[in-house]
Amino acid sequence: EGWETQWLREVEPDQWAVRRHPSTLPDAKNVKIVLRSQRWPGAYAIACPSTNSWANIYIGFGFSKAETVYTPPMPPSIQKEYDASALQEQADVTEDPSPPEETAEAEE
Repeated sequence: EGWETQWLREVEPDQWAVRRHPSTLPDAKNVKIVLRSQRWPGAYAIACPSTNSWANIYIGFGFSKAETVYTPPMPPSIQKEYDASALQEQADVTEDPSPPEETAEAEE
């Protein structure tokens, strides 16, 4: 008997939720035991007794389970639209913007 089995016998029931898959076949050869942590959401341990193998995985943010559900604060209110009534559009350029030396070269 390995240390994993010894440890599982000492675990309190409210720390881990234990499920057997497939649960509908009581004598299945390739049954898997899945333990889900009640304290660390996202922490799982999977064991396969037929091959005497096991694995752990954690998918989460590193926060233990809180008594209250975290609710992020509301974002600030939306700002008012900018008043563009004081803005004026620039007048169109109606003269040739070429420098004088370029126009002299073009005429020659």
